[in-house]
Amino acid sequence: MSSGVVWCVPVPVPVPVSPGAFLLLYVLLMLVVGTPLFFLELAAGQSIRQGSIGVWKYISPKLCGIGYSSCV
Repeated sequence: MSSGVVWCVPVPVPVPVSPGAFLLLYVLLMLVVGTPLFFLELAAGQSIRQGSIGVWKYISPKLCGIGYSSCV
């Protein structure tokens, strides 16, 4: 097997799809997943008196990236 097979990038086939399907799914998932996660962060932050990054560090040090990304 040559290395050309590994690096082969398929040519994108143009499909006439509107971005509405993506935007609808994005907004739906933002409401279903993002809103409860936001309220969880607010409630936990009030109870432990920490900011966004401190809440996720308190829950688990591996999850502090969520706090950094929510600040951005």
